[in-house]
Formats: sequence, C-alpha cells, structure tokens
Amino acid sequence: MRITCSDKCSSSFAAAASVTASFLCLLVAIGIYILFRDRGMVVFHLIDAMGMGEMIDGFREDVAGVHLAEFILYSLPDGLYAASYVILVGWLLRNASRGFRFAMVGFIPVLGVLSELLQPIGLVPGTFDVWDLVCFAAPYIIYIIEEIISKKINYGTIIKQ
Repeated sequence: MRITCSDKCSSSFAAAASVTASFLCLLVAIGIYILFRDRGMVVFHLIDAMGMGEMIDGFREDVAGVHLAEFILYSLPDGLYAASYVILVGWLLRNASRGFRFAMVGFIPVLGVLSELLQPIGLVPGTFDVWDLVCFAAPYIIYIIEEIISKKINYGTIIKQ
C-alpha cells in the first residue's frame, strides 16, 4: 500500500516546519542572551520590569560554570535572530511576488549588516565585528541560494520531471 500526502498535507507540514525552525532559532538566541550575556544589558531591565529577574538569575546561576566561545556568545545570536526572521517571513510570503518577497525577507539581515557597517564610524553604537556581519548576512544569502535552486528544480532545469 502506498501512502501519499496531498498538497494540503505538504503545505501544513511546511508551515509547521517553518514556524518550528523559526521559533527554535529565536529561542536559542534568547537563551544565549539571558543565560550568558552581561546582566547590565538593556534586555535585563525589561526582564526585571516584568518581574522575572529572580527566576532568570536562578537559571544564570545554574549555568555559571559554563563558558561559551566568543563567537557563540556575541555573534551567533545575531545570526539566529536573522535566521528566525528569514525563515518565518520567507514562508509567510511564499506566494508573494519574488521581488517583494526578497525585499521583505532581506529587511532585517540588511538592516543588521548596515548597522554593523555603521559602527566603526560611530553612527550606530556598538563594536564592529566581522563575524556579526557574516551572521547577519548568512541567513539571507542561504535563502537566496535556496530560492534560486528551488526555482530551477521547479522549472526542470536541474531535474527533469
């Protein structure tokens, strides 16, 4: 017996996979920030204002002996935030025109790259890091490559149907 999945089933799976992947990227990035970054960051003022400071401090004490590489601590969250956005917006706009979809999907990664490039000249606060630049750009570049490859596959230029 052969089991097949209808377009509706396939679409539902794609939706679940996209939302899950986006959420996991966001969750890991937030986890890195609240568990391992300096307590003086602005996000902790929000956490304290929400009455969650003591709970978060307890979690931070639990992982106090864990030391992350600088790349994971400082650059990877940027890439994960950008990836979360790219995955979710790419899926939400999957039926939009290609130009509009590329512009919207690229909005946060391009904004991240621009903010990183403006740091050395003092127009944006922060410390320039080439790995931040790579992490902001990589999800969008991967998205564009995937779109090009899937378009060729769909039109039979790579795999003839």
